[in-house]
Amino acid sequence: MNCIRYVMSKLERPTRLRVLIEIVYRPIIWGIGAALLAVIGFANSEIPIAFFVGFCVGLVHDLVLVALGAMGYSSWVFGNRVGRRLGEGVRKYDEGEWLEGLDIFTEILDQVPDYQSAFYYAICCHIELEDWEKVETLSSAYLKIYPNEPDVIVALEKAHERITTNSTG
Repeated sequence: MNCIRYVMSKLERPTRLRVLIEIVYRPIIWGIGAALLAVIGFANSEIPIAFFVGFCVGLVHDLVLVALGAMGYSSWVFGNRVGRRLGEGVRKYDEGEWLEGLDIFTEILDQVPDYQSAFYYAICCHIELEDWEKVETLSSAYLKIYPNEPDVIVALEKAHERITTNSTG
């Protein structure tokens, strides 16, 4: 499995090989699962037949999801890219590079306006940068989408503490 993921990570553009791997990867996993059930004894059939049946079921399952629009290659690639960018942004935030992290979170929010993790980390970056107007604006927008979200409420309490400390200190 790691080998397939490695190959897919090296193919950034939609290539025929990447599309083929994406289409066949999950059904192969279904087939392996069915073959394992045959080996253990839960499936009463020969191993190659169990693999073939599992592969076909997985393939039909994925094709139905694609036909219904619930799964697609472009959405998978987009989601994967956004996830990688979020990881980069979180790394920047953890390293104290809040402006760089904020740029990444803003880029993500431009593409996916209600991406919860990017929203949260953008608020945290503004708190660290002490940009209280942006904290208030983003927090209000965030809480409209995700009311009573405990992480943001804790972040706002942290911001309030810092404002209070700065104004009294």
